[in-house]
Amino acid sequence: MGKTILLNSVRFLGLLVFQVLVFNKINLFGYISPYPYILFVILFPASWNMKILLVTSFLMGFCIDLSLDSGGVHALSSLLIAYNRNNIFNLFFGSTYENQTLDLKKPSSANMFKYVLIVILLHHFIVFAVSIFSFTHILDVLTRTFMSTVFTFALVSLMLVYYKNKR
Repeated sequence: MGKTILLNSVRFLGLLVFQVLVFNKINLFGYISPYPYILFVILFPASWNMKILLVTSFLMGFCIDLSLDSGGVHALSSLLIAYNRNNIFNLFFGSTYENQTLDLKKPSSANMFKYVLIVILLHHFIVFAVSIFSFTHILDVLTRTFMSTVFTFALVSLMLVYYKNKR
């Protein structure tokens, strides 16, 4: 248990620092903004208390909001994906899945990447829909969501593959 706490604490701090110092500076073509910090929510152990996930996800989003001066958009989106994470997980892996967590030691499966893609898509849609908050700009919201999801998914996939190979 102590090793898992340490691993998740390092993951939290590492993703937060990289997001604030590196990824927040990236805005390609005015439409692509990568947010790989949500990997923290994706990899959080399901065996832990849901309250811990919600609090840490909110703190992660709040710290990102402080660095971007974005008024709570990331805190809201992180909290919503954390709250819905188990439902999305059960959609792809079933409610009887043994540990209900991503096991990076096993070969990657299509379901794992579908799960990651849906979580990223949901997060990005919430971020852009709330930050733009206008039905007249729905095309802009969808374009930003799609472009940023593709870029973030590529980054997260590379991180997962690197992490898996390192273990």
